[in-house]
Amino acid sequence: MKAIPVLILFLIAASPSLSQLTRNDVEQVLYQALEPIGREIAAIKLDIAEVKGEIKAVRAEAASKDDIVATRDEIAKARDEVSSLYRWFILAWITIILAIFAIPFLRIGLL
Repeated sequence: MKAIPVLILFLIAASPSLSQLTRNDVEQVLYQALEPIGREIAAIKLDIAEVKGEIKAVRAEAASKDDIVATRDEIAKARDEVSSLYRWFILAWITIILAIFAIPFLRIGLL
């Protein structure tokens, strides 16, 4: 006799778990479980697109081999011009120094 109320309580408690899930119930459970993952994947896709855009921008700004060669040639020309200016500067100082040393000799010759 005592077993019958226990058995009835067990069946009442177990009745929701004995029912079968419909296709819509399964889809709803899967949707609820996968929705946060889908949002995370969307955020990751946006991050990847942003990184790809930054990489393309860097590649667009990167110098090509022709640019490097042209810049090297321009630097060589500038170096030659500076070297030429140094030569003229040194020549001018040598002339000034020689003129300073030559002034006493010019006085002797004029007197």
